[in-house]
Amino acid sequence: MPDNESVRDHALYRLCAITHRKATMRVHTVRELGGLVRDHRERLALTQQEVADRAAVTRDWLVRFENGKATVPVSRVFDVLAALELVVDVSDSRA
Repeated sequence: MPDNESVRDHALYRLCAITHRKATMRVHTVRELGGLVRDHRERLALTQQEVADRAAVTRDWLVRFENGKATVPVSRVFDVLAALELVVDVSDSRA
């Protein structure tokens, strides 16, 4: 049975839209969010180690996140998004 934090984390991922330079991408799963982060990192020509250093996470953690590991802590996710200058906008999915 998942703990309350992982349930909240999952709900957050399902309602996120990631914004960078006025481009909005909707994400519905941890896997989609990780893939979006990987694609954005690659577009910026940054290595996993460079982003990990900027976000104060390990490269191994970043690899797991980019591959959609479902148990990543939200606080670290926000650190990575900030390192890539990405912003999270949450909206009602019924709208």
